[in-house]
Amino acid sequence: LSSPALGKPAVSDVSVAFTATFTEAVALSEDDVVVSSGSVRGLAASPASSQAGMSDVWVWAVDGAADGKLSVTVVAATDRVGNTLQQPVSATVELLRAPPRLLSLTFSDAQPAGTNADPLVVVATFSRAVHLTTDGVRASSGAVVDLRAVDASSYTFAVRGMAQGPLTVEVVAAVDVAGNALD
Repeated sequence: LSSPALGKPAVSDVSVAFTATFTEAVALSEDDVVVSSGSVRGLAASPASSQAGMSDVWVWAVDGAADGKLSVTVVAATDRVGNTLQQPVSATVELLRAPPRLLSLTFSDAQPAGTNADPLVVVATFSRAVHLTTDGVRASSGAVVDLRAVDASSYTFAVRGMAQGPLTVEVVAAVDVAGNALD
């Protein structure tokens, strides 16, 4: 059982493609494929079989699956002479479609509001693991530097060389492991 999604930390695809390859031609129906969420769509022999309903390669997609682990199991298949699949075959992929969110953006506890400290250290906390670069952070004055991951969903960075007056800091871009952009 294979899928382009296997081996990736997570995928954000709306539809996830799967392929089952057998050692000989078998009959397979949508009832023979069990999914933990969503539904099987478009089960077909690949390439189209010369023997109706029999093939050694079957393809399908799973649509409408919820975020989280999607398990797909081929529970039955029958060859030309009536032999059945000896053991179910399974694959699991992680689906992650909802975008990550910025939960908080705060100045470090060591720096009170109204400070003239340079640099100002900022902590960004996200709803889940993201990849953030200095290009994904904007400051109304000064430069964003020293970006460091605290853990998978929190970062610290400094803003240096600010002009006098109010400072606005924004996180404008970050992506999760599935490639979902910040909401």
